[in-house]
Amino acid sequence: MLAPRRRVVCTLAALLLVTPLAGCVAPPEPIPGPSPRSLPPPVDPVQQYADDRLGVMTLDEKISSMLMAHLPGRDAATLADYAASNGLGGLILMGDNIPGTPEELAAMTAVIAGDPGLPALVATDQEGGIVRRIPYDEEPSALELRVLPADAAAVAFKARGHLLDSAGVSVNFGIVADVTGDPLSFIYDRSLGSTAQDAAARVAAAVTGERGEVLSTLKHFPGHGAAPGDSHSEIPQSQLSLQQWRTEHSPPFAAGIAAGAELVMFG
Repeated sequence: MLAPRRRVVCTLAALLLVTPLAGCVAPPEPIPGPSPRSLPPPVDPVQQYADDRLGVMTLDEKISSMLMAHLPGRDAATLADYAASNGLGGLILMGDNIPGTPEELAAMTAVIAGDPGLPALVATDQEGGIVRRIPYDEEPSALELRVLPADAAAVAFKARGHLLDSAGVSVNFGIVADVTGDPLSFIYDRSLGSTAQDAAARVAAAVTGERGEVLSTLKHFPGHGAAPGDSHSEIPQSQLSLQQWRTEHSPPFAAGIAAGAELVMFG
């Protein structure tokens, strides 16, 4: 039988054979491979395409690409050539551009869009009701939606957006964020609410409904309801304070942007 001291020494020797003391043996070499921190960030293909495209454009071409214009008529080739030859970012279709059926419209917009890599935007004002460029839209207008729950606006604009998308329209100048409770206001029939809170809820719902169908536009910033008069024929003026505007007219725009609206149209 080993004495207690010899037993301890033998045990330590056995441990040393199995587990070398730190510093006595060099650590194993790391396995070669890229460090996660050294990997380049992922590239957004859309951003890369835009950067590459802009990199070869002249200043005039860049300016033209920011413009959207209108040309009367229904000849697809003429409209497409007008957009392409002027380097326009897109065309807005008015009533004089709209053919009789959704199928004819889809065929026309396919030609206008042109380059599949960077197609021209095709836009229209499709609010419903009195501002309805495409006549085969039977969804409720703002005048009807303003007295219905906000969910009704989501349903209506989902269907409206789907109609536009199926017809090749990529931008809808169609969500009115103006607030007015005055039936005599020129914008009353197109407004989604008499108060900022009511309008904001329906504006956000409308944007949610259009999401994934078309690019949504809020209009008409800073709000036609904030001043009397029609900006189509005069320059409205208001004595509202900034705080009043923020409280009474800006919430629908903020709600629409928060919901994902891609564009804002100025009044």
